[in-house]
Amino acid sequence: MSFLFRLISVLFKTIYRGITFLGSLFVCLLFLLLIGLVGFSFLKPDDLTVADNSILRLTLSGDIVEQYSREDPYLTYADLLIGRDEPPRETLLQDVLDTIYHAENDSHITTLLLDVEHLGNAGLNQLEAIGSALSSFRKSGKPIISIEDSYTQSQYYLAAHSTSIYLNPMGSVNLHGFGMYRFYFKDALEKLKVDFHVFRV
Repeated sequence: MSFLFRLISVLFKTIYRGITFLGSLFVCLLFLLLIGLVGFSFLKPDDLTVADNSILRLTLSGDIVEQYSREDPYLTYADLLIGRDEPPRETLLQDVLDTIYHAENDSHITTLLLDVEHLGNAGLNQLEAIGSALSSFRKSGKPIISIEDSYTQSQYYLAAHSTSIYLNPMGSVNLHGFGMYRFYFKDALEKLKVDFHVFRV
């Protein structure tokens, strides 16, 4: 009987040591993987080589901002969990200006393709800064091409700096002007004791 107990005891000890070993091995592998990911993120990528006569596609996605309003301007945590892939919600103004400047001075890039399909909100001063950079790019003798199905006012403002603008025959351009003023007559009507009835707006 004691032999049976010793056998069971050895069996359980062996199982326990095996589980402990596998747990330790899993933690070590996880730690090594984490170190590898951190080290890989700090590695400097190889310099990209740009072929001659290349066209740079400048994609402006999301709102144009001076600095990101949150840690991840691209995707929310929910987007990451379900694996959703969508354009960034914010783009740094300085990144856009730097890209245009480098493309202007890169002899391998001959044309700029302006993609503003997913452009969100942008202040007039930001649009002016990007427009000025695009004008400088054009003055270098390189053409800018804009092709869209439709243009909002901000999108068309940037596209207007292009050498050529193409619009889908079934598309549209929404222009309403950058200055809008509303008149408020409430106080004046009360002082004049005028009653009004709206039949149709």
